[in-house]
Amino acid sequence: MSSSKDVIGKLRDLVTIETPSDAVDGIGGQSVSWSTHSQVYADIKAISARELFFAQKLEGNTTHRIRIRYLSTVTVSMRIQFGSRTFQIRGVVHEEQDSRWTDLLCEEGVAS
Repeated sequence: MSSSKDVIGKLRDLVTIETPSDAVDGIGGQSVSWSTHSQVYADIKAISARELFFAQKLEGNTTHRIRIRYLSTVTVSMRIQFGSRTFQIRGVVHEEQDSRWTDLLCEEGVAS
């Protein structure tokens, strides 16, 4: 396991964690709007990639591990914005030993 200093030095990417809320569009429909939950520094690592042929269209998605300082309020209903990139959170793992880190298992390139 790396020391805390090694991990802290890798938290270079400022990301925005967003939470969804349903919005009524005025004609009876609903849409999802996203609001900022928090902004944190993160270490983003690609851990796998795949391409699928779906509905006669090639779609790619990439799975990432995004490590942040411990944040107990993150859930799988949220997403991560990093510049023009969007990551849907698929899993949340809190480091059990000392509660210093939260690992977010995310997919890029899929609809939320």
